[in-house]
Amino acid sequence: MTLQRRIEDYVGKTDDVKALDVWLTVGARRVISAIPADLLQPFTRLTIIPSSGIDVTVRRILGKPIVSGFPASMVSFQNFMKRDMPASMYYPSKLAPIYIVNDNYLKVYPWDRGGQNYVYAIAFPEVSHADETVSTLPTELTHAVVLYASFNALLRGINNTAAS
Repeated sequence: MTLQRRIEDYVGKTDDVKALDVWLTVGARRVISAIPADLLQPFTRLTIIPSSGIDVTVRRILGKPIVSGFPASMVSFQNFMKRDMPASMYYPSKLAPIYIVNDNYLKVYPWDRGGQNYVYAIAFPEVSHADETVSTLPTELTHAVVLYASFNALLRGINNTAAS
């Protein structure tokens, strides 16, 4: 059964599939953001971190990034500028890598050219009304996304009724 059909079971017929797609996508993002990390761990993917960093607006990061087998420590933007000073405690090394999230990108230092920079993450999916499940979520949580979209559809119906 499609997600649109499941929503219509709650709210009745709806033809605004663009709105459904938005509500389903936002609902999936909110569910992924609310679930404790340990419950999402089986659904994560190993994500390689390129030298340019990874966009954190399209995925939820679970745990610390790994650089050459060592977990990186997060550094604040204020202290990040101290990374170039060898005497600084924020100076990154192979044994003590650091990471920063700046302008919605997660970057690691020192960056390992051997491709040993990674983090576990779960992608925020684009969900369509025609889908039957939410791709990155366990099947059991699809219902929460459907309820989120149904709630928004009901709100729109109430607002439309009140406006007329």
